[in-house]
Amino acid sequence: MIKNYSFFFLLRQLTYVKLLRVLLLIAVANTMLLPAAAYAQEDQKDVIETKFDTWRQNNLHEKIFVHTDKGNYVTGEICWFKIYNVDAYFHTPINIGKVAYVEILDKDNKAVLQAKIAMDSTGGDGSFYIPPTIVSGNYKLRAYTNWMKNYGTDYFFEKKLVIINVQKIQPENGVAQKALYEISFFPEGGNLVNGIKSKVGFKFVNQFGKGIYGEGILVNEKGDTIANFHPLKFGIGSFTFTPLAGSVYKAIVKLSGGGQQTKELPVAYNNGYVMHLENTGKGQIKITVQTTDKNNTSNAAIYLFVHTRNVVKAVMSSNLEYGEAVFFVDDSKPGEGISHFTIFNDNKRPVCERLVFKRPVKSLQIKAGTDEPLYGLRKKVNINVSSVTEQGKPVAANMSMAVYRVDSFTTIDEQYINNYLLLDADLSGPVESSDYYFKENNDTATAAMDNLMLTQGWRRFKWDDILSNKKSTFQFLPEINGHIISGKITALKPATPVKDVQAYLSVPGIKAQFQTAGADENGKVKFEMKDFYIDGGEIIVQTNNEVDSLYRIDIEQPFFKSYAKSNLSDVDFYKQNEALLKMYIASQVQNTFLYSKLNQS
Repeated sequence: MIKNYSFFFLLRQLTYVKLLRVLLLIAVANTMLLPAAAYAQEDQKDVIETKFDTWRQNNLHEKIFVHTDKGNYVTGEICWFKIYNVDAYFHTPINIGKVAYVEILDKDNKAVLQAKIAMDSTGGDGSFYIPPTIVSGNYKLRAYTNWMKNYGTDYFFEKKLVIINVQKIQPENGVAQKALYEISFFPEGGNLVNGIKSKVGFKFVNQFGKGIYGEGILVNEKGDTIANFHPLKFGIGSFTFTPLAGSVYKAIVKLSGGGQQTKELPVAYNNGYVMHLENTGKGQIKITVQTTDKNNTSNAAIYLFVHTRNVVKAVMSSNLEYGEAVFFVDDSKPGEGISHFTIFNDNKRPVCERLVFKRPVKSLQIKAGTDEPLYGLRKKVNINVSSVTEQGKPVAANMSMAVYRVDSFTTIDEQYINNYLLLDADLSGPVESSDYYFKENNDTATAAMDNLMLTQGWRRFKWDDILSNKKSTFQFLPEINGHIISGKITALKPATPVKDVQAYLSVPGIKAQFQTAGADENGKVKFEMKDFYIDGGEIIVQTNNEVDSLYRIDIEQPFFKSYAKSNLSDVDFYKQNEALLKMYIASQVQNTFLYSKLNQS
């Protein structure tokens, strides 16, 4: 019986093996029958992702945040600041540029104060003495590194400062400015397409970028009212409508500041793509893509590419069926902050793009407390600061703290590093009251953030450059070891650049330095100066006089001469009051008794 049982057991095992072989053959046959288009879609997805990753690896981006001790100053005071320099993708400290350029600009983008600040792995710190020659006004503090110059001024850190000259409170050009308004419309995904329902974001702002309220109606060429709309927050809102072929649409807006403006909507195309995003409430983001060209795009491939600060989060493909395709993305995939959702057609061309914001979950808990509830005059104050995770576990943190009087003139600064890195730094132009979007967590704030994403979007790159494998070129080098002093050598007669000429730079003083550099084909010379600090001194640059003295050397200005569009208004009229008087007296006392200690390198 045992032998017979073993025989039948073996027979059954052999049967299983044959069955398994049959199933494998069926699986292989089914795989062979899969349409070639499925493999092509996977290849296209890989091509887009590979080219994007290649571009990202060759393009390093920085972000700078500057924490000033306050936002309002009187002349004679010192503006103290701390610089944080991080990787733009992961928001971790980056130790590449050793020098930060910090400027205070007036509303005409004229620099009134400039400084070069040394940085290390933790950032850098410095100060500006506000001289009594500065007139009352709104000013802009901006900061950047030499490497950041390659990507334009939109990436520089900017912050508004108010400076009041107590001797002359009224600004020199204190003439009331005429109010100007700008009305803009932004179709979701990029374009309006006739016959497809679209969501349209809009923005009402004055010439200083401040949102204003207004009531608007959308009318067609016959004067029929198609939609009514008004802003939800900060002059920003949205509405939906379906454009029709042959119709022209314009918006008539009555602004709260007075007057009425008429603005035509962007032209709607007969053919194209429209995308729409919505949160299903079930842990997924639904992306619907529609096109009117149903015949030519039937079963055509379409791709969704999602990245957060240039880190790929999802790449998906689908087919258009009757002019529509739907994607579902798990809402845990996009990172915190702003993510880009881009749609590509079957030719790998970007046809739609949309921004989505994800609220940060992880946060550092910082607590501060004093040793006494009340203090007498000039009594020492001890402040204990601790940093812990949400679970209460102590964690190291790089921080800065400002101490100042809160009165009718000096208000609490609401520009925080977390808000700036996750929101402001990744959008073009200023964001009004960015702290609102982080503090409030309700339906209104969620809708307001979605409207903001509709109306402000940009990229740190051009898709055409990525898909064509265009090689990145950089005019400005990162100052890895310290200051790079650039210059140009020209002959006196004729006044043309010369090459292969050796130049010498020396720094006289207690800590003397000496560097040499050769001119390139354009006459350019660059001296890399490690640990170079100079305050009111000089540098000497020359060629070899024994060989030829008929050369001219010009040192280039290290501060960037391009500027973002200024949106500073004239300073509000400040009346002489007790708060200003106290600040002015305090600054005079400090300048009289402590100037030599406070105003030093």
